[in-house]
Amino acid sequence: MDSMTKRKINLLQNQAFISGIYLDPRFNFNRSPFLTEEHKKSAVECVLKTLAIIKGLTGQLEETEDTLTTNSAPTPKEQFSKLEAKMNLLIQQSPPTEEYQNNGS
Repeated sequence: MDSMTKRKINLLQNQAFISGIYLDPRFNFNRSPFLTEEHKKSAVECVLKTLAIIKGLTGQLEETEDTLTTNSAPTPKEQFSKLEAKMNLLIQQSPPTEEYQNNGS
């Protein structure tokens, strides 16, 4: 049991893991026992930074890190709205995949 507890502690210190849990609706829901508000804030920041890195590598960088961070800390709802808008923008800008082209029409 101790090793499982240690494993949980280690996983919850990993931003990539927390981001994955945050994006999974099975674990991130209203009053979820899995994520604290701090975990949610960290997950949003990690996903936005990852998005900026991906855009930078693909030549689509529209915002600098300065525009992703603000002087006042946004609420989790505001952060989610910003994340959702960025993810929708990314989906709209990405070309359709071959699988979608074959099955989507």
